[in-house]
Amino acid sequence: MDLSARYPALIEHLDVGLVDQALIRLNALAERVVELDGQMDAVRARGMIQATPYWRDRKYLYLVHQQLDGQRKREYIGKDKHKQAAALQRVENWHQYQKLDQERKRAQGNLDYWVRELCLSLSRIGEG
Repeated sequence: MDLSARYPALIEHLDVGLVDQALIRLNALAERVVELDGQMDAVRARGMIQATPYWRDRKYLYLVHQQLDGQRKREYIGKDKHKQAAALQRVENWHQYQKLDQERKRAQGNLDYWVRELCLSLSRIGEG
């Protein structure tokens, strides 16, 4: 992308290499956001559940869900090892999804901030 044609004043006031570096970094941030969206979609497709595992007698698994209307739902999974593993995986998927979501929000926030800053800087140069 040749910025000198679009912003002629840029050549006089800024190092074009620095602006190009900024654009490369912004593009990397944007790609990271897209990558995180894909990872979140994959976790969602595997199934997830927001619950806390509770073991009774160290062999019967229950999932305790968030409180709704003052009531906590307890979902009985039982002692079948395959059902337990599947339920625990869905709980783990929920935690993984939350971590990915936090990272995505951070990356999107950084991207929005730096795009805004670059646009403000370029508009100030155009005014001068």
